[in-house]
Amino acid sequence: MEQETSIFKTRVLVLINFISLMGLALVFEFAKKSHWSNALLVVEVLLILLFLVSFVFAFVKTGLWQFTHKSIGALDEREMELTSKSLRYAYGIFTIFLLGMLLLYALFSLPISIVFVVVFLIFAHLLPAMVLAWI
Repeated sequence: MEQETSIFKTRVLVLINFISLMGLALVFEFAKKSHWSNALLVVEVLLILLFLVSFVFAFVKTGLWQFTHKSIGALDEREMELTSKSLRYAYGIFTIFLLGMLLLYALFSLPISIVFVVVFLIFAHLLPAMVLAWI
């Protein structure tokens, strides 16, 4: 029961991390278009803090970050299989998600901001660990 609760908490934290990362990008894009207000600035700062705190608890303290960033030589057969599976799913998800977003940006003739690029780079690094939380 304890392990199930721990897995559930990790998954919830991973979801919070993902939502805060995507929210960070969405609020930034919205604020850029509608001119920054104090309320939007506060929301953006809170999302950054939520992202950082959830990153520490979901990835660093659980070991997910370290596990997906180990060298191949440091993994045993089972760990290599899990890492390979998580990478395979993560690359598929990332490709579909990124192509969908690029298509939307192209359809609406939106410029791609540096925040968009940074969020997707962070997402690419976190996604294998996110997938691993569900395997």
